[in-house]
Amino acid sequence: MGREDAEKEEVDDAALMDPTNAVRSQFTASELSDDEIVALMGRRTLGFLPPEDEYHGKWVQNPYVFDNTYFKELLNEKSRYIKLDDDRSLLDDPDFKRYVEVFAEDEEIFFQTFARAFNKVSEFGQEDKLLSEI
Repeated sequence: MGREDAEKEEVDDAALMDPTNAVRSQFTASELSDDEIVALMGRRTLGFLPPEDEYHGKWVQNPYVFDNTYFKELLNEKSRYIKLDDDRSLLDDPDFKRYVEVFAEDEEIFFQTFARAFNKVSEFGQEDKLLSEI
């Protein structure tokens, strides 16, 4: 009676993927540069995770305005807003963190980089994947 023990441990390699590598691999088909990947993560300045989600909340105070607040909140150690593993990975990787800092400082550079990256993603037909999070 009861369940049988497994003879060996089965682990899904995808579940063990480092969050930084997961962020990079999410857009590999689109041939995005690191600044473009970080800019696309800034889409989280819009929207929120619903209460029925395992993690819920919003990334910024006003999730209805597209701006660079997402990056400012990432750098704010006392932020009260949600930070998932892939959000934190932007701070753990020095190349990503550099762009988080640039975008937090200069909203216009964020907008320009986001537009360029979104165009690339659209050309590869991946825009639905991005928009499904918003």
